[in-house]
Amino acid sequence: MAPSPSQAQPEPPILAVPVSTSPETLPTQSEVELPPVDLLPAPEPLSQPEPQLETPPLLLPPEPQPPPTPKRAQPDKTAPSIAYPPYEEAARRDLRLVASHSTIRGRKEYLSNEAAWAFTRMRAAAAKAGVRLILISGFRDRTRQARIFAKQIARKGSLAAALKLVAPPGFSEHHTGYAMDLGDALYPKTHLETTFENTPAFRWLSRNAARFGFELSYPPGNAVGVGYEPWHWRWVGSKKGKILFSAAKGE
Repeated sequence: MAPSPSQAQPEPPILAVPVSTSPETLPTQSEVELPPVDLLPAPEPLSQPEPQLETPPLLLPPEPQPPPTPKRAQPDKTAPSIAYPPYEEAARRDLRLVASHSTIRGRKEYLSNEAAWAFTRMRAAAAKAGVRLILISGFRDRTRQARIFAKQIARKGSLAAALKLVAPPGFSEHHTGYAMDLGDALYPKTHLETTFENTPAFRWLSRNAARFGFELSYPPGNAVGVGYEPWHWRWVGSKKGKILFSAAKGE
């Protein structure tokens, strides 16, 4: 049964494409510009690769160099080193006043009880031999030693020079009350001078001081390194005295 005209499907419209018949719309083959043809032969490949340019290194600031190590000064082997041992001050109760007429300018000087007793006997024995021993300096506390040491620095111009002559405070044998500076009352110009070794007092001490327990503290080439002091003597006539000065003797 044929569909009715009302039910028939409409046909799609036909799209008409306009065709231009004008000769200008489509260029002919002769009018088309073709790219130029390179008539040169193609370059042959290089037999070796092109050298690569090295990248220059970065310019960095130079690393700081450590300062040169200063050369240590070589010690003078001809000059002895100075090594004063430390000493404690004697207690005031252990000191004894030595008669003022036997000291320089009548100054009061003290020694420990043991050393004072030994010095009194030694002085009496020397007097019998015609030698007048005089006590220039005995016990010293730190304050007095500091004044003496400062004067030597000012006089000699340097600490090193002063150390060769005087111990700094805290390092003097005089702190113990067992050490003393002796002189010849008849030759005052030799007091605290090396020329004291030429006096009758020094010659007598060299022969007899050991009998009373005294010894020269700073002979030539002593262990402490101090210059020769013929006037400086210490008492080692007891166990305590020997212990006090054992370090100074290098024992």
